[in-house]
Amino acid sequence: MRVFVALLILVMLLLAWMMFGPADRGTRTVTTPSPQGKMAIEEDTSGSGGEARSGVATSDGNTTSESSEISEVAPWYISGRVVDEDGNPAAHSRAYLNPDILELVECDSDGLFMMEVEAGFIGDLFIDCDNDRRLEEGWPSLVGQVVSDVRAVAVDPSSFTVTLTGGLRIDGIVVDAEELPVSGADVYSGTPQSQSEGFIIIGTRVSKDDRIWPETVSRTDGTFTLAGIPVGDYSLWASRYGHAESEPVNVTPGTPEVILQLREKCILRGTVVDERGAPQDVRVQLITGLGDGPENSSGSGGLGKSLLDEANSNNPEVGQFELFTGSVGMHRLVVDSSRYVLLRRFVQLKPGMNDAVELVLKSPALLHGRVVDHRGVAVSGARFVERGDYVHEIMAFSEVDGTFELRIDPQYFQNRNLKIVHHEHPDTILEIAGYSLGEHDLGDVVLKEGLTISGVVLSPEAMPVNDARVTLRKRAPPGTEESDQGITLVLGGLDGMVMEPSSEGNAVKTARTDASGEFSIVVEDRGDYEIDAVAPGYGSSEKLPLSVLRSIGGVRLDLATVFAIEGRVIDDLGALVGGVRLRAHKASDPKDLFEELFRGGEGGIRTTSAQDGFFRVEVPEENSYRIDVVGGQRWISLETPTVDAGYLNAEVVVTDGGRIEGAVVDSITLQPITSFQLSRGGNQSEGVFFFGGVSPGVEYTHPDGFFDIVGLTGGVHQVTISAAGYVKETADVEVVLGATTAITISMQPGAAIAGRIVDTTGEPLEGVRISISRPGEEPEPQQGYSFSISFTNGFGTVLQLANNSAIRTDEEGYFLVDGIAAGDWQIRAKLSGHETHSFEVRGTTPGIVTDSATHTLYPEIPTDP
Repeated sequence: MRVFVALLILVMLLLAWMMFGPADRGTRTVTTPSPQGKMAIEEDTSGSGGEARSGVATSDGNTTSESSEISEVAPWYISGRVVDEDGNPAAHSRAYLNPDILELVECDSDGLFMMEVEAGFIGDLFIDCDNDRRLEEGWPSLVGQVVSDVRAVAVDPSSFTVTLTGGLRIDGIVVDAEELPVSGADVYSGTPQSQSEGFIIIGTRVSKDDRIWPETVSRTDGTFTLAGIPVGDYSLWASRYGHAESEPVNVTPGTPEVILQLREKCILRGTVVDERGAPQDVRVQLITGLGDGPENSSGSGGLGKSLLDEANSNNPEVGQFELFTGSVGMHRLVVDSSRYVLLRRFVQLKPGMNDAVELVLKSPALLHGRVVDHRGVAVSGARFVERGDYVHEIMAFSEVDGTFELRIDPQYFQNRNLKIVHHEHPDTILEIAGYSLGEHDLGDVVLKEGLTISGVVLSPEAMPVNDARVTLRKRAPPGTEESDQGITLVLGGLDGMVMEPSSEGNAVKTARTDASGEFSIVVEDRGDYEIDAVAPGYGSSEKLPLSVLRSIGGVRLDLATVFAIEGRVIDDLGALVGGVRLRAHKASDPKDLFEELFRGGEGGIRTTSAQDGFFRVEVPEENSYRIDVVGGQRWISLETPTVDAGYLNAEVVVTDGGRIEGAVVDSITLQPITSFQLSRGGNQSEGVFFFGGVSPGVEYTHPDGFFDIVGLTGGVHQVTISAAGYVKETADVEVVLGATTAITISMQPGAAIAGRIVDTTGEPLEGVRISISRPGEEPEPQQGYSFSISFTNGFGTVLQLANNSAIRTDEEGYFLVDGIAAGDWQIRAKLSGHETHSFEVRGTTPGIVTDSATHTLYPEIPTDP
């Protein structure tokens, strides 16, 4: 019996060892390039996605398997402490990662918070305060802050300190178009809204910064209070269902109260007819802005009020529509009927009733067929994208069985074709010119056979990394300089868009990893490539050279441990300074050029110094970085250090910048001008870049005509003020660091010239360019050029960018030149295909519009070849 018990125990121990003992985790092979410096990749043998995840591509084209055993994951946390500028716990502070998905976490009485997150989480953390409660209890309001790329830790959470700085409070009231108080209106705050008199290349908003601005709802009597607004200039606006948004009001510190007036909702009426003028009963959609979601629609099954709904029974006015929106500005009208060519038309809407529009539907050439791969297998989800000069629209998708239907305008597509885009195939061009009205069977449309490069991106802990950006570049032939390759703008990078060096062909391809860390990129050509990966919170992977002969699976990209830069912010007397917003830029990186052009220099990796002046940023590459002081605050940097990644003793020296405080008044009445536009030489507004040396302006509203500009460097600054009905004034102001310079700018009431331009038959000419100068002088040059920039985002998007500063005639041929000085002027009218016409207008008077009558442009006489 004892022997049996002993044997039984031995067997149980053996089973336990087999079940829970150490397992063979496989061999981890380190990828190294072949002696030729590249890898010869053979046929894809990765099989399923799981096998591709665990394989490592080796120089002989094989893969080494790794065990897919998954151990239990311990909890991961993000925790910290929120304090005010004095280092005291910030009462009623709170933290959250994503306000749309995750609940916010209230900090305790010591300002501490902790939240459990997914293993390996890295993301942005938002900290703010319930400032309404703070004000009720006598505490000053605090400004919210975004902490970029916060890294979760496992098991033993380590806390960090977030310092919130003091903010402003503003009171106001929301009224409707009849000036009656409106309750329940949403009131928003943000950075000042910019306006341009020059050539805009592109404008973007920095969404991360939007989250620091508070918002609220108007009370029963229409009043509201906003607290926790960052110190400096800001913009307020209000919205409510049934109204159009108020105009944004830009205000400065010290404004006693703001009135936000909602406008009438935009109403658009029109008719829909075919090419013969017959009314058509179709659905009309209004798409707000330039997005893809319909605001409302009119027609059978439409939303909102619709005359077509009534017309479906016995309403005699078939083909009419009425649409409305609370959003002012550019919108799209869309008619998508199976009987006609897809119609898209841009409309500019203003509050209230807009001019009626007529939509003319065209009969299509109906093309149908099936999308297949080189083996004849149906391909679903292929996108048919228009490849015009400036417009790239998705025309259709292939169905599950590969079938598709295209409705095209034969005349429009005489000089255009379509591109078929699919994530598993190279782009394929479909020639569609020459088709006439009616049905056409294209049969099978065969997509190109591509070479697929797939694999996985792993963290330093060998965990899959979601949403990493993988970039595959075609290597330049030997002897080709990188500067000869040009620049490609890639949408969808870590910062929204990135600039990449490129060469001919499909030089740059990007992909995003899924939740399993997997990616797949398809290329058309064999050749030499290199591939790498980047992700927030990690160092970039090494660039892996590939000699691509066939498709490959199992490429593994290991992200590096992030590099830290730490240091202190001190003032010019050596005192530690907290609450200074900083950002780190890679030195001499093409991305810096991109940020300056397209994001107003507001990119980079951001942080804020703690109350003891300490700061820390994590950077993805072992490179040199420049530490800048972010604009828009009182501090400016005396020294901008450039340090290497991993440097832990950086020192940023700051000082109080100069300040200009001013007032804008009428030169005759000396009364304040309450609405004016201010710009200063060389200044760039956040998110907007201007060509031609023309600075953007910010429209200010203040009852006393007051403005101030903070954080200025010492020296002479140029301030330009524009206001409706006044001559533009420019002042050179001497600024001293740490001091305030007070100025008063007197505005001279301006004169105006109106007129009309027609052709030889008396028909109005639209779009005639009007320029003005003193008699005998040449007019100032106006940017008359335009160009296009191609953004490679998988859809071949092209954005047409053109001059917006010139004065032009409207659709009735009328023009107005205002805000000019009194006296004599020469007007020049110019339109392509016509002779330039000049005429003089004498004796213009301040505050008076001088009618220059009607002028005729004659056709340009062709010159002999």
